[in-house]
Parts: sequence; structure tokens; C-alpha cells
Amino acid sequence: MFVILLFAIIGFTNCNKKFDAPPEEPIDSLPVNFSIQQLKALHTVRGSFQTITDDYVISGIVTANDSSGNFYNEIVIQDNSGAIPVNISGNNLYTSYPVGRKIFVRLKGLTLGDYSGAIQLGGGINNSSTTPRVDGIASSLADEYIAKGSFNNEVMPVPVTLDQLAIDDAMQNPLQSRLVVLDGFEFQNSDLTKTYADSSKTASYGSFYLKTCSSSDSLELYNSSYAYFADIKVPQGNGSITGIFTPYVSAAGKKYKEIVIRDTSDIQFYDTRCDGYTDAPGQPMTIAQIRALYKGNNIRLGSNYTVGGVVISDAASKNISSGSFVLQSGNSGISVYAGGTINYNIGDSVVLELTASDSLLSYQGALELKLHYGVALPNVVASGKVIAPVIKTIEEITSSLAKPLGDAENMEFTLVQINNASVPNSTFSGNKTLSDTSGSISLYTLSSAVFAGNTLPEGYQNWIGYAHNYNAAPEFSIRNTNDITASSDSSATVGTSFTATYDFSDVSASSGATDPTPPPVVDGLHFDNFIAKNVSDNSSASGRFSFKSWSTGATNGSDNFTGSIDTAKYYEVTITPENGKTLSLANITLIVQRSGTGVRQIAIRASIDGFENNLPVSINPENDNLSIVAGNVIQINDAVTTAQNGTTINLGNDFSSINTAVTFRFYGFNAESGSGTFSIDNVAFYGKTE
Repeated sequence: MFVILLFAIIGFTNCNKKFDAPPEEPIDSLPVNFSIQQLKALHTVRGSFQTITDDYVISGIVTANDSSGNFYNEIVIQDNSGAIPVNISGNNLYTSYPVGRKIFVRLKGLTLGDYSGAIQLGGGINNSSTTPRVDGIASSLADEYIAKGSFNNEVMPVPVTLDQLAIDDAMQNPLQSRLVVLDGFEFQNSDLTKTYADSSKTASYGSFYLKTCSSSDSLELYNSSYAYFADIKVPQGNGSITGIFTPYVSAAGKKYKEIVIRDTSDIQFYDTRCDGYTDAPGQPMTIAQIRALYKGNNIRLGSNYTVGGVVISDAASKNISSGSFVLQSGNSGISVYAGGTINYNIGDSVVLELTASDSLLSYQGALELKLHYGVALPNVVASGKVIAPVIKTIEEITSSLAKPLGDAENMEFTLVQINNASVPNSTFSGNKTLSDTSGSISLYTLSSAVFAGNTLPEGYQNWIGYAHNYNAAPEFSIRNTNDITASSDSSATVGTSFTATYDFSDVSASSGATDPTPPPVVDGLHFDNFIAKNVSDNSSASGRFSFKSWSTGATNGSDNFTGSIDTAKYYEVTITPENGKTLSLANITLIVQRSGTGVRQIAIRASIDGFENNLPVSINPENDNLSIVAGNVIQINDAVTTAQNGTTINLGNDFSSINTAVTFRFYGFNAESGSGTFSIDNVAFYGKTE
């Protein structure tokens, strides 16, 4: 009931798609003159509301948020005296209020109330239903009331027994809303075939009575059907449960001892059940079925499963992360992380005995099956098994990788063959651009691979390997050089690959709005100089393109933006193929930088669609100071003013075989002031001419 029934009342529509927010500069402290328990003591009558008129400030550590979807529009904070939910009208609160972050709440103007006896703090009274309730603090006002402090503060759950969870005086129970842990619990026998909740959303929540071996009393567990773990099977054993204690008193006066977990790792039911039953061998599953368990959030499996497949990765070539291997069965594959040394060879057949503590998680944008620490990998069942690669174009591969990780049509980590594809002359190591007639993809080779220093083959080749996303950018990797064979297609013609870089070396504080540096030279192409449009007259720095007068809309220390792209202010460059030549562009990379009050957000558009849409972008290599937010917008961490690598513009089929001029515009917006700068440097275009 608690938050779960409230979800049903207010029409829960949380989508639970995670993204990474840039780190913020935390404050050290604010003067705290009130405790959480003192605040809760102001609320003595169930169903009443109190608006706080005094200049009180409380502080607390975040113990729960909406990361898993089991909490909605709220976080829970705790100090030494007690704990309280803080209602905030917004999604993805976990990005600003991760578990372990200290926050300070200015109470004046906020409202205190309760939901069936559970005291809550919010922004006012919501009278939209027959039963008034505490409304959330408007997201636009959150920074006025809540100051964000330090990260990674530890709050240990309080060990309690059922008897200690007294609910006679529920509202003033100091354990209310605290993070607690109880030991010796298990699901009832009748519930062992169920999942945590109803992922079909027919019912808005799932409820269970957890029992111990020695008491007839029970603990109620409520889970939202919108939680990412809703369709995970409940664990079969006995053990400890950690969560937020939430006493609930029904309208009829019936009292319940309830607990709400943050995610499935809060339930550690790995011991023998009260009846002596020990978790049975795992339920047989295919790789496709295991992948389908992933709904967009990292999970523990929660039950035992058995899954088999054939190894398609090559540990000996070292072009795979240490401790990992790739397993494929049928048309589905998955990356498995076990740690330690992997001795499997291509073609080895293995059967994994997965446990409830193993995890499915998105690792840098790719789905990973992470086995528990210290796992003993199984012996090889058979060797020499052959997985035949499926012939796919690059466009088919990248389109597949755009689907959700749990989608059956996502072909990541399955063996594919790309025919008649070429790559610019270089060595294998790092990111290179592999292109066929349908598009381009990053060919990635670890610097530790045994062939990393080898020279890439010239001309068109056939390439075998597997693909996945690195953050938002598709990548393709071969296992070893035997995966490359000469193309037998006599119609394949060899284009000329190029990398053209603008380094702005001649830019100075008096060089004007046009880059005076000689532009790149590529046979068959004409590269214009970069120009700055409708911003300051001169660059604010030498050796990079850095101008002021961008549109504003950002506030120091906040990720709430009020501005938008001013389509009249941008950097622009044009590339023109000569007569009889065609241009195919794969991607663009650049370095970005801002001053202390400079732009926070960047977008790139092209003339291909009349500068209507932002081009797809990714951060590669990974950079914690940059992130991609909705609409393919690059966001820079507010606290960073140094040059930042990693911005990559991913160009698709629209940029293949171009025979007319193409123009790119780089927009900076949401600056903190008009005197703030937006800089670009080392802008590199990767492609080929024919």
C-alpha cells in the first residue's frame, strides 16, 4: 500500500530509462538547526497538514530514490534522529540525489503531512482526489529548497526484529522511513513461482507476506509494477532483507508492518529455507530469454538459471576485456564477465549455472552478464563447435543496436560478417572507421590486442566479428586477423579514405570571425574555413575557436536550463566535392571547452535536412565531464573549464556518396552569461572520396 497504492491513485507513468548526469560541485554545509525527528514531531494528527513558517534547516543522507522505479517522485533521507520521504515532482531524481548524497533542506514554505500514517515532506497540498495528500516540490523549485552536498556518505541499515517495528504510535516511531535490515525471512511456499510484481501493469503493485521460521507474525513487502525488476522471479531461499520501513494504517484502522526495497540486491535469500529446502538447480534458459530479463535497469537475477552457448570470443588474441568472454546460442549472444583469467577458446561449448546473485547490467551501453565474485567457471562440454557468421550490412547492424538491449532483434555480441568494407590506412589499435556502401561503424581494437600494431589492410575486405554499443556509439570488433578476408566482389571499388583536421593554430584574439588557419587539403574535396556567426567579433583565446555572446539560460551550480538553441548563433564549415567526386562521411570528433560562465549545452546540425535536427552524438572515449541528454545534446559539467575530449558526431547513410556541398553548424547555448565562451578545437572529419 504505502507508495505503491499511491502510485495507482496518481497514475504512475514512470519509464525508468537511465542516463548519466554530469557530476555537480557539492556544497560543504549549511547551518542545520532542526533534526528530522523534531520536524516529524510537528505532525501529530493523521490526515492533517502543516505548512512550515520558520527558518528551519535539516540535513540528511539519501537512502532511497527512484533509480529502480520502486519509488516514484520521492527520495528518502535520514539523519541520526530519524528519516523522512521528501516528495519531488520529477523523474530520474537519482541523477541529482544518488544514494549516499548528503542534502540540506530549507523547510520554510514546505508542507508536512502523511500517507496513511507515514509522514512525508513536500511542496504543498494536492486536492485533486477525494483524499488530499502532500504534493511534490516542483522540480523547477527544487534547488531553492534543497542544497546538494557531498557524495558517497554511508548509511548502514539498522538491524531490527519484527517486534521492534511497533506501530501503535506509527507516526512518531523513530524507525519509520529508516533503512532497516531484518534477518531470517523467506517468501511463503505459495509465492515461490511468482515474480516481484506485475510487469503487465494489470495490477499496479505486487504484495507478499514474508515469514520467519519462529514467528507467526509477518512482514509485508510491496513492489511497484513499474519497478524494473517487476518480472523477476522471487528468490527461493531464506535470509536478510534491507529496505525502507513504512508502517501503514488502513482507513479501517488495520495496521501493517511494511518494507519497500530499493532493488533486488536488498534481498539476500541464499540460505536454506525453514522447511530444509535448498534452492534447486537453475531453470533452463536460453541466452535470448536471459537477455529479455533486462528492462533498462541493472538487476540481480534473483533466481538460479542454467544457460548454455558457444564461445565466439578469442581470449588468446586479447582483443576483449580481461575477465570477459562472449557466448552465443542461436541468434542471441551476450558478453559474460567472470573476472580472472579466461581460458576458453573459440568454439568451446559451456553451460553456466547462474545464481540469484549474478547480475544483468548495462556496461558502457552494452548488456553484460556479470557473474558473482569468486565464481568457478564450468569445464568445456565440447570443443570445435562452429557458429556461422550472419552476413549483414553496417546499416543493418547499427539499426539493430539502436533497439533496447533486451529486444530479441538487437544483434549485439552475435557473430556477423560485413562484406566489401574498407578502413583508412593505419594500424588496428583504437577507433577506426569501417565503411561499406550502407554506412560506417567504429572498428575498435584494444591497444593490448596481439595485432594492435599491425597495419590495416588496404581496399575492400570481408570482416567477421561482433558489434555492440560503447555508450551511444556502435562499435565492431574482430577476434583476430583471420576474421579478415579479401573481398571476392569484383564490383567493389576502392575509395580514398581521409582524416581532415582543423587545428585553429593561427587563431588569435584579433583574427576576426573567420579562422585564418589554412584548411585541410584532401584530393577531390574543398574544405572552407570555419566561421563564427553572430557572436563576438574575435576569438577570446589563441590556438582554438573560442567566442562569446551565446544565448543564456543556465545558472551556476544547477542543471535546470531555461534557454534553447539560438539558430542564428553558430560555428559553420562547408565541405564541397569536386566535379566527378563523391564524399562519404563517417563521423566527426572534436574537443570542446567552456569558460566558468560559458555554454553548458552544444548541438550539431547539417544542411542535409536544412539544419532541422540535431545530429546523433556520443562520448567516446568515455568522459565523466560530458554527457548526452535528450535530443542529442552534449552537456558539459558546470564545474569544468578545461578542454574536454570525447565528443563524436555519428553520421549515417545520409552522408554517403554526397556529390554536392554539405555544411555543418555547431551551436552553443544555455550559457551562464553572455560573456561566457564556447570553444572548439581539433575538429576532425573522417570519411572517404570516390
